[in-house]
Amino acid sequence: MSVCDPEFAGALLGSLRTGLVAIHADASMRLAALSDGAAAVLDCTTPAAKALGRPAGEVLGHQTELLALLRSALDGRERPGRCELRLPPRRGGEPFTIGYTLIPVVGPAGDTRGAAILFRDLTLFERREEQDRHKDRLLALGQMAAGLAHELRNPLASLEVLLGLLKRRAAGEADGELIEEALGEVRSLAATVTGSLDFVRPLQLERRATPARELLDDALMRASARVAFDGPVEVHVSPELDALDVDPERMRAALVDLVANALEAMQGDGDERPSPAAAPSLRLSAEPSSDGGVRIEVADRGPGVEASLRERIFHPFFTTRAEGTGVGLAEVQKVVAAHGGQVEVDDRPGGGAVFRMHLPAAGACDRADSVPTTALDDTGMEWA
Repeated sequence: MSVCDPEFAGALLGSLRTGLVAIHADASMRLAALSDGAAAVLDCTTPAAKALGRPAGEVLGHQTELLALLRSALDGRERPGRCELRLPPRRGGEPFTIGYTLIPVVGPAGDTRGAAILFRDLTLFERREEQDRHKDRLLALGQMAAGLAHELRNPLASLEVLLGLLKRRAAGEADGELIEEALGEVRSLAATVTGSLDFVRPLQLERRATPARELLDDALMRASARVAFDGPVEVHVSPELDALDVDPERMRAALVDLVANALEAMQGDGDERPSPAAAPSLRLSAEPSSDGGVRIEVADRGPGVEASLRERIFHPFFTTRAEGTGVGLAEVQKVVAAHGGQVEVDDRPGGGAVFRMHLPAAGACDRADSVPTTALDDTGMEWA
């Protein structure tokens, strides 16, 4: 039997692109191997180097489904090569899915020595799939908008000319005011058609390093000028977070829309859900995420968002407010998707809503373009 030296074994574990957890086949299921990647994805508080030899339950007690899988593999039977498992939320995050291969470790005499699981966090790939679905929706909307624009622009232009002629003929008469109102409606409809075309055009980003604190502070200042708010405001930027690799103008505009939306929600505009008991307050934060990217949150103490509306509110021209246009949140999603990220909304603990942007690590979007979103291969080490 060939045995590699401990230094090489440590370098091998540190170089794995997949997570690796291995246990001994004893009563306490002592950890035989734990890669740094696995420790990060599984949200371990114990460093991988200090976890070896300790009972798996002490290090991974919060990952009960994963421990149950490893325990089941101690019977020595082969398991399916490609499976997925939903795991509980990481700190400051949400539930996530891993793709894994479960391997019984069998000795030369056929005795079970332990079990190992090779896995990969599928969060990035799930987000890429959602982005692809969003792009498909935008493509369909673009085709529809282009057809509508072709059919509507000429009649609208003719109507505006005709109404202008009628207005001049009716100068000084009571009908002039009605004609002016009709002209306003025609112009509004023409602006909607033009706006729909502008929305579906792809964005051309101009990325550059932008301090996160500067971005959040500027967005807060601009949104506060748009919507008055005298409640408490908290802005938190993790000291571990460096400058963001974003298009500052596009991202700032998206954040302004999110903050203004939160401030409007706390004024109770058009929402019938009961307000939370907590007083209105706003919290903006930016922190590194476990996958190497960035998580930006805008949390309010408004009435929140119904679960049934959480996907629809990002659709163009959908709004729950009487004075809303339904463009702001759709534009936010467009900007975040152009950066290779995703935006979502959830309940804020204690009442209200939290809008959460997930932005990938710099260059991750480009790397993901070359990685197909398929399952793990039989070895669990690469993507098919």
